[in-house]
Amino acid sequence: MINEVYIPRTGPLEPLINCIGYVELEDHEANDSWLGLLPNASSNLTISLTADKIEYNTTSSDSVLFSACDQAVVLRKADNLKFINVQFSPIGLYCFFNIPVDRLSFQLGLNDLLGASQAKEVVEKLSTAGSPKKCLAAMVNFLEECLVHRLPD
Repeated sequence: MINEVYIPRTGPLEPLINCIGYVELEDHEANDSWLGLLPNASSNLTISLTADKIEYNTTSSDSVLFSACDQAVVLRKADNLKFINVQFSPIGLYCFFNIPVDRLSFQLGLNDLLGASQAKEVVEKLSTAGSPKKCLAAMVNFLEECLVHRLPD
């Protein structure tokens, strides 16, 4: 298992992002089990970095935005699972995507948030970054660009 975590300590992401994690499992590590995320007053955006879909609860998708506010969420550990996860602070989701965390009672994908072409571009940058640290850096850059474009003129 490869696992890297980035926690913003300063700068514009610090109050909005709890952490960004990169996870990679190989075939022998998956063994058809599940990972659980207990309720923790956060919302999470998980993006698959392979052609395989991510299975959360009863949903299967290339990416998923979900709330872990009042219920547990489970992720199926599949063969060659490789993903990046952004855990937003309670205010963070609203600052990036104008969605209050308490209103996220449904699951959205990256296409829903960004549109298909921009979502494809983001996934391409992340999946071809070359290393977990570079992938995390690419995600940080993307999130910082999102904030810049949301600022009023």
